[in-house]
Amino acid sequence: IQVVLAAMEMQQYLETIHRNHSNDGRKVWDIVVSIHTGPVMANIMGKKKVAYEIKGDTVNITSRIESCGSLNKILISVMTYELVKEFFVCEYYGKLPVKYQKDLELYTVVGIKPELSLERKGLSPTRPFRIKYGLVQFNDIQEMILDKLENELPKDLYYHNVKHTVDVVTEAELIGWGEGVTEEEILLLKTAALFHDIGHIVEYDNHELRSTEFAREYLPKFKYKEEQIETICNTILATKLPNKPQNSLEEILCDSDLDYLGRPDFIPVSSALYEELKARNRVGSFNEWNKMQLKFISSHQYFTQTARKLREVNKQKQIERLMQIIK
Repeated sequence: IQVVLAAMEMQQYLETIHRNHSNDGRKVWDIVVSIHTGPVMANIMGKKKVAYEIKGDTVNITSRIESCGSLNKILISVMTYELVKEFFVCEYYGKLPVKYQKDLELYTVVGIKPELSLERKGLSPTRPFRIKYGLVQFNDIQEMILDKLENELPKDLYYHNVKHTVDVVTEAELIGWGEGVTEEEILLLKTAALFHDIGHIVEYDNHELRSTEFAREYLPKFKYKEEQIETICNTILATKLPNKPQNSLEEILCDSDLDYLGRPDFIPVSSALYEELKARNRVGSFNEWNKMQLKFISSHQYFTQTARKLREVNKQKQIERLMQIIK
């Protein structure tokens, strides 16, 4: 998506140069752009000034696509088309014979889809375009943050670990759609869920505040707006117990964070939390812990209608199980 946008910007710039110099007799470049998606190998060259030499079938095929392209057209392979078709208007161009492979289907990029563009020509992305792209880009952010959690979280975090973060991200999206929030709010919810426990890398007690510090450091690099970052940080802070959410996004994240209270795996997850607290000398015997859990879960109420529908019945079963264990 970024590469196609870059190609469109280059094309747009050259069109401007053509218009400005159409009558002065000066020659202006024409351009043919070809884009293909696939694996490559990169050789690093140079010491003081590092350069990268890209090799592989993907590079060779891209060169072949360029050789059959048309002036001032952006030509893409079917592999690229599948990744960008939700964002751009594309037209079928033809087939390219590829040695030892099937014929490769090619498309031309006409412009950004009308509903996602500020202009009739489809050259300027709208806010909905950026939000839609943000949901795609979220996978890159998630990979980076989960890798950081895997490598830097204390090893005795048996509950607040990578699995918990993945669970909360998944549940936040599920409850979010159930509550009818917008695409942008889904993006903000998933991002808040991804960052909500990363502060445990720094400290245990005040991890929510530390998590917002990580969010403020990382998210500008991924083009999140200041108001979006502020919403994400406030949503993270709302997960601090006792929960006091002030809006629907905060309610959704709070319910997602405590989703395990109404899940069938409540007992093993609760036991993992007990081991984590025990490692920090914050809990007594296992029987005392079960009594604490019973008191907590009995007084707990999910904020959203979706969470209540999904988890409330099973939560009552967990209360009965806890009572049996205590007896």
